Amino acid sequence: MQGYITDKGNVRSVNEDFIGIFEFNKISLYIVADGMGGHNGGDVASHMAVEISSNYIKENLDKKGPRDLIINSYKKANRKIFETGYENLSLSGMGTTMTMAIKKDGKLYVGNVGDSRCYILDAEDNFVKITVDHSLVQELIESGNISEEESRNHPNKNIVTRALGGSFDVKVDSFQLDLSFIKKVLICSDGLTNELTEDEIQNEIINVDDEQEVCDNLLDLCKQRAAKDNISIIVFKGECI
Repeated sequence: MQGYITDKGNVRSVNEDFIGIFEFNKISLYIVADGMGGHNGGDVASHMAVEISSNYIKENLDKKGPRDLIINSYKKANRKIFETGYENLSLSGMGTTMTMAIKKDGKLYVGNVGDSRCYILDAEDNFVKITVDHSLVQELIESGNISEEESRNHPNKNIVTRALGGSFDVKVDSFQLDLSFIKKVLICSDGLTNELTEDEIQNEIINVDDEQEVCDNLLDLCKQRAAKDNISIIVFKGECI
């Protein structure tokens, strides 16, 4: 029903990504965080983001709806990461992206800050990006200054414009979808999408039925190339028959 993998890639000495998969009462929660900044700061920030947000959701399941759970969990994690970086000089400037998904009562709820992504494979095998990157290149695309193709090799493609820990408060994007129209969901850090095109990812997710095998194959493809960044992938089934 699900597969996952995280790897430091071919170049980095440390994996600053962190993933989490949780089963709470009547919900499934999936999280990918991609940390950055400071001496060991990225590793600390991504771990904090997953731990704080998942604990918040677990503790407040019966008090709030999924959208509020997502937004509040991001804000709680953001504030703690920001305060920790402010108080600890060695962690100054640390931050992390985070993309999460909640499955509950036939719905998929997605939250996003940064440039980690959530995709769905829909009922007709269309591979659709749900999240919008909070990055410099995304702003350049939206303003018409560069094309999607040009963005793949842009020298500033790793600059994010929104991250957890960057300021005392954070704006969180949220989305709601019907799981009955979704075959599979993929959440990933940009280490995957920097190496593989969306067509290459779509090909694997359509043609390989086992979710863990999809994750393993995608990582292998990345590592046959440069794999300069950490790579994290979660794949799980929707409810489309």
